[in-house]
Amino acid sequence: MKNSRRSRVILLALAAAWSQCSPAAVNVDRTRIIMDASQKTVAITLNNDDKTTPFLAQSW
Repeated sequence: MKNSRRSRVILLALAAAWSQCSPAAVNVDRTRIIMDASQKTVAITLNNDDKTTPFLAQSW
């Protein structure tokens, strides 16, 4: 019973640590987008910094 609980805690800790990792190949040119109330659209620039693997960015 104690071994099973310890295994679950270790597995949960590893899963939580693993979920924090992500590739950052697509970068946005700014950290905040501030829109005026009169604007309908705002343009931003995305850069794909990975030269070997293309990444797709989707917006809606």
